[in-house]
Amino acid sequence: MNSEIKRAGGAAPRRLLGLALLVAGCGTLIGTQDSKVQGACETNAECAPDYDCLLGACRNGCTADGDCGPGARCLKAIGTSACIPVTEGCGQGCPEGTACVADVCRTSCTVAEDCAGAQECRLGACASVDEPPGNHGGSGGSGPAPIGGSADGGAGPANQCNPDEPACDGNRPTTCNADGTGYVGGGQRCSSKQACLAGACETLECTPSARFCSGNAVRQCADNGLSSAEAETCASDQYCDAPSATCKVGVCAPDQPACDVAKKTTCNATGSGYVGGGTLCGAGTTCEAGECVTWLCPKPGESYCQAQDVKSCSANGLSSEVAKTCSTSLTCVAAAGAADCKGECGPTQEQCSGNGLQTCDASGAYGAAVACGASKTCVLVGNDASCTGVCAPAQKQCSGNGLQTCNASGQYGGAVACGASTPFCYSGACTATPPSCQGLAATCGASSNESCCTSPSVAGGTFNRSNDVAAPATVSSFRLDKYEVTVGRFRKFVTAVVAGWTPAAGSGKHTHLNGGAGLINSGAGAGNEPGWDTAWNTNLHAAKATWDGTGSLACNATYQTWTASSGGNEMRPINCVNWYQSAAFCIWDAGFLPSEAEWNYAAAGGNQQRQYPWSSPASSTTIDCSYANYVGGAGGTDYCVAPGTGSTSVVGSVSPKGNGLSYGQADLAGNVWEWNLDWYATYVSPCNNCANLTAASGRVIRGGSFNVNASYLLSSNRNYYTPDDRNNNIGLRCARTP
Repeated sequence: MNSEIKRAGGAAPRRLLGLALLVAGCGTLIGTQDSKVQGACETNAECAPDYDCLLGACRNGCTADGDCGPGARCLKAIGTSACIPVTEGCGQGCPEGTACVADVCRTSCTVAEDCAGAQECRLGACASVDEPPGNHGGSGGSGPAPIGGSADGGAGPANQCNPDEPACDGNRPTTCNADGTGYVGGGQRCSSKQACLAGACETLECTPSARFCSGNAVRQCADNGLSSAEAETCASDQYCDAPSATCKVGVCAPDQPACDVAKKTTCNATGSGYVGGGTLCGAGTTCEAGECVTWLCPKPGESYCQAQDVKSCSANGLSSEVAKTCSTSLTCVAAAGAADCKGECGPTQEQCSGNGLQTCDASGAYGAAVACGASKTCVLVGNDASCTGVCAPAQKQCSGNGLQTCNASGQYGGAVACGASTPFCYSGACTATPPSCQGLAATCGASSNESCCTSPSVAGGTFNRSNDVAAPATVSSFRLDKYEVTVGRFRKFVTAVVAGWTPAAGSGKHTHLNGGAGLINSGAGAGNEPGWDTAWNTNLHAAKATWDGTGSLACNATYQTWTASSGGNEMRPINCVNWYQSAAFCIWDAGFLPSEAEWNYAAAGGNQQRQYPWSSPASSTTIDCSYANYVGGAGGTDYCVAPGTGSTSVVGSVSPKGNGLSYGQADLAGNVWEWNLDWYATYVSPCNNCANLTAASGRVIRGGSFNVNASYLLSSNRNYYTPDDRNNNIGLRCARTP
C-alpha cells in the first residue's frame, strides 16, 4: 500500500488540542463546509444534543455521510461520530479508532461494518462509496487525491503491493497484479472475526482498536485486531475491570466470575477475594475473566511469526504484540520458541540464476534454480522475477533469410540479414546451403557431384516475352535454381510442414524489389505482390499419411515420383504438386516462385531471344533426346525416356548439352512443366519487374514435359493449369534474391 495507515501516536492531549483549535479560529480551521462547531470539549457530555466531541470540538453528530452537508463527511471514532470537512488534514492528530491516510483522518476498519453509513472498507481505512477506487483522502484540495499520485495528475500510481504475490484488498485476500498497482479480481472477504494479512485471513486476537483486560493490565488492540500493546498496568491494590477495561480498586469485581491465579472461580460479594472451590485450568489454557481460555499464541512468553511480523506472546498466552516487521529482503523465521528476521530474501521472493528461477523458502534462503526451459527467459523486474517471453537468452531463429537473436527480455530482436557467403537461414543459423539441401549429398549434375540447390545468377535486362516484339519486359537481376526440385528435397519440406511449419502471411515476395513491396501487379487492380495468403494453408497437410495419399503426391500410380519413404526416385523431379504447395516450398527454402517474365528471360537467354535454352545461334530449333526429355524418340513418335510409356528422368541428366547457354540452368525444356508465379493472361506492356497477380482461370506453367512434343518446349510457349491441379507432368524450381 502506498500510503501507510498509522495510528496518530504522539497527538497532543485532547484538552490542549481543543484550545489550539479555538485559538486558530473555528471558522477558518474547522467551521467550514457545513461541519458545524459549537466549542471546545473533551467528552460528548460537554456538547449540546445532536453534537459529539471530536477533534477537541463539539460537532454535529452523524451515522452516515448523508447526515453531513456538502463538502463534509462522517468520521466514526471510538465512542463518537461527527461531521468534518473532507479536506481537513490530520496535522493535529487523529482520534482513537481512526488513522491518518494521505493527510486525512479516516476510520480504521477491517470490514464495512466498521465504517459509517454509505462508506466501505478499503485497504484498512473507510472511504465513501462514491470515491473513485484507489482514492483515500485529500490534502487541502477540492477532493480526494489518489494514493501514490497527486490531485493535479502528477506522478502515476506507484506500487500498492508486491507484483504477483498474495495480498489484501481491504479485508479480501487476493493476489497483487503483475505491475503492483492493484489487485486481481475474485476472492472472498474474511469473516467479521478475521482480518486479512499478507493475503490470508487471520483470526482476530481482539476487537480492532478497542481496549480490553488481560490479566491485571489494560491493553489496546491494534487497528487490524491481530495484536495489542499494554496501555496500563493496574496497581497492586487494583484489578482490571473487563466491562469498562479500566483499573479499579479491589481484588476482583464483586460476585462476578474471576480468576484466582490459574483457577477459575467467583469473586466474593465485597470484591476483596474469592469464594471457595473453583477449577484449575488445564495445559494450553489461561484463566481470564473467570473462564479457562485457550492460548492465542503458540506459547506464553515466546516469540513467533505471523506472516512477516515477529510477535511476542504475552505471559498469559492470550495476547501478542508486534515486535517488528521483517523487510521484503528478509523472512520471519521461528525456531525453538524464538522468532527473528533472517535470511537473504522475503517469502516466495524470486530471483534469476542463469536462466533459472530461484524461490525463497521458509528459512529465508533461495532454493535450487528451476530452469525456465528452451523457450523462456528469466527476467528480473524490481524484486519480481519470472520465466517469460518466447525464447531463451541468445537463442536464435530464422526470419526469412535473416537471423533473430533472443534478447534479455525473452523477445526476439530484429532480423539481421545473412551475409553473402552464407545467404540462407536454416535452423537458427546462416548457412551456404538452402534448407532443402541440408544434409543431402551433392549428387546433381553431369558428374553427380554438384549441389542440387545450386542457383546461378541471372543478370537482369530487357527482352521480348515469348519472342514477341509487342511484349517487351524488363527484369532485375535474380538467381534461378539450376535444377528442378527433386523428391529428396521436397521430402524435407513435407517433414517441416508435418512438424508444424507454415508460411508467414505475406511471405514469398520479391523483397529485393520496390523497397520490399515486390513485383508490380500488371493485372487489373494494380498494386504489388501480396505474398502468401494464410487461407492457402489448407493445401499444407498436417499428416504425413495425407501427403502420401492419392489426394496429394500419389496422384498417378504409373508416373508419380513421390514414395512414402526414401527410395530410387530421390533424384527425380517432384510431380503431383499443386501451385500452392510449390509456392510454399520455395518460401520454406528461402526463395520464391519465379515470375513468368523471370522464367522466360532465363530460358530465352535474356535479350538473346533463344528458341530453346541451348539454341546457338539463337534462332536454331535443333532438338533431340540428347538435349531434353520429351516425345522426341523414333522421329518424334515415342518418348525419349522409357519408350512406350515415358517417364521423368533424373534432374540434369541431359546436362550439360541441354543446359541454358546464357545462365546454365538444366531442364528448362522438358522433363516436367514448372509452375510460375503469374496468373495466365494476355501480356500487358510496359512491364518493369511485373507479374499478373490478378486472379484468372489458371496459373502459368512453362517448359514442357516428358510427355509433350518439341513445340511445347520452345521458350516462347506458355500454358496454364488451375492452381489446385496436381498433375504427373508438373513440378517446380525456385528463384532467389540476387
